[in-house]
Amino acid sequence: MGIGSISNGNNIKYKDQLITGLMKEVAPISACYYKQIYYRLFLSAPVSYAHLPYVRFVGDNSNFYIKPRYSNTGSLEYSFDTTTWTTIQSGNETPTGKIIYMRGKMDSAALFTSGVSSNMWKFFNTSRVEIYGSLNRLLDYENDITTLEDDCFSNMFLDCSNLTIPPELPATTLGDNTYGYMFTSCTNLKKAPILPATTIGENCYAGMFSYCTSLKKPPALPATSLGVGCYLNMFGNCISLEEVPTLPATILQDNCYYMMFENCESLLNTPDLPALVATDNCYYGMFMGCTSLEINSATMLPATTLGNSCYREMFSGCTSTAGPPILPALTLTDYCYAEMLAGCTNIKVQTTQKGPDFIRVPWRIPYSTEDGTMGQGSLDDMLLNTGGAITGTPSINTQYYWGN
Repeated sequence: MGIGSISNGNNIKYKDQLITGLMKEVAPISACYYKQIYYRLFLSAPVSYAHLPYVRFVGDNSNFYIKPRYSNTGSLEYSFDTTTWTTIQSGNETPTGKIIYMRGKMDSAALFTSGVSSNMWKFFNTSRVEIYGSLNRLLDYENDITTLEDDCFSNMFLDCSNLTIPPELPATTLGDNTYGYMFTSCTNLKKAPILPATTIGENCYAGMFSYCTSLKKPPALPATSLGVGCYLNMFGNCISLEEVPTLPATILQDNCYYMMFENCESLLNTPDLPALVATDNCYYGMFMGCTSLEINSATMLPATTLGNSCYREMFSGCTSTAGPPILPALTLTDYCYAEMLAGCTNIKVQTTQKGPDFIRVPWRIPYSTEDGTMGQGSLDDMLLNTGGAITGTPSINTQYYWGN
């Protein structure tokens, strides 16, 4: 069952080892009533095991074993009963067992000292892996850690196609590349862990869930203090992803949302993007190839101060979207809107307002009646391979219309 055991009869016993480590007796009640309690407690709301002094790895049979990795100085231990612990070196294999407990004591708050693919843990002889508890217990099983260092868990579960339940990640302050490519290509991961961090470093979540092809819903992303490239390609090629998280940050860093949702072909909408200052490459390719995404004439990108290439290729290849966004900035920068809507075949920008069946929607760069100024290549191929009379590079300060 993964989180306990039930025996039916006149008495029902619940082994609550994951919650308190103690056996609890439940008073004689009907199995039906107990089942209702069980479902209400454990299936209708998330359950945290972060307080436990170990991480619990569960396979689907007793031949399951693990090859752990770490490059920081310290020690890692495994157990089969949470009482007897055995030290294991990086790259060695545990003995076999359906449930393996692990804990650690690292000299600093990181399991790894660099972000390389060889950090990858391997799990053998199981079609699924479920992980319960705070992964920080591999760093210090006796104390709660809230701040993680650079490269801490980067690449840890790379290509782990049998991972179905991820560990908890409760840290609130993250360094550079802390979770970089951590779950890349975990193709059977259907639910992401909660990410409560509010301060995140450079490339912190880069590629974290890329190619997680079963993931449908992203975790909340409450961070307001961002590092350079922090969300770079975080959900790239998550082809089942249907929702976007709220992105509350109002102060951006260069490359922060770079190709964040690239090729998320099931994604239907965009989040609000409240920042008024767009930094270099901040939204570059953010929704590139999101073929189900729809934006319309009410979609405004409110930034009035632009960085170079800030919106470049942002919606390129979004073939379902029919209307270009509102762009209020007066001073354009180098390549700020280049290829922004390239390949959006349903966007039809025209020179006249009256269409064959209805009045077309006004559209202009900048959107206001004031004239704007250009940077180098600001509008290059912005409308390349779109479906209207105006394709390729539009002109600034020119009244256009969109629609059939």
